[in-house]
Amino acid sequence: MTDSNPTIDRRPKFVRVIMARSRLASSAATGLLTALLIPETLIQHGVTRAIMGWNVGACLYLALAAHIMFWSSHERMRARARQQDEGRLVVLSLVIVAALMSLGAILLQLSVAKDLHGTAKLLHIGLAGMTILTSWAFTQTMFALHYAHDYYSADSRGLAKALDFPGGHAPDYGDFLYFACVIGTSGQTADVGFTSRSLRRIGLIHCVLAFFFNTTVLALTINIASGLL
Repeated sequence: MTDSNPTIDRRPKFVRVIMARSRLASSAATGLLTALLIPETLIQHGVTRAIMGWNVGACLYLALAAHIMFWSSHERMRARARQQDEGRLVVLSLVIVAALMSLGAILLQLSVAKDLHGTAKLLHIGLAGMTILTSWAFTQTMFALHYAHDYYSADSRGLAKALDFPGGHAPDYGDFLYFACVIGTSGQTADVGFTSRSLRRIGLIHCVLAFFFNTTVLALTINIASGLL
């Protein structure tokens, strides 16, 4: 008896999730390879190599995400929402864990820099500062993509939209990035409102994460400033 629906994807779930997010997967692989391939004779500290790998992978993904954000039609956004529906919460959870781990790595990086002097110390502190920026930008971008996914996923199913944007126009990725960055900087929403209970819970996680992230960044900034004095 033959399958009546030949379009069913029978690949393992984790393969489907990775293939649907090829940009994220390729960026993660690039960052990992960077960390592994940097010779120990060039950079002795493993945490520094790991942070450099994180920055390479995060910057690559931000560049790829910027391309899809500013050159995607609303139809493409709906299609991408359907394509990436599977595993979206798992991916978002991994992103949150990665962002928190990057903050821990920054603390270790600053402890390494404390024992250095001159140019080497400045380079290590500069790397820590860059990691703060890339971690923040990466986190907000991933939340923006998640908000866009839930919005257009509901829209493609004819359900009530999960976010209420003023103006009556169909939001693009720039609107979702604005929404995510408002939460990421202030821990609260502005002129865009949640209308979905499930997405409101994601927003709660985002607000709490933003609070701890910004508090940690403030402490790290003071630490970096004191290290330069």
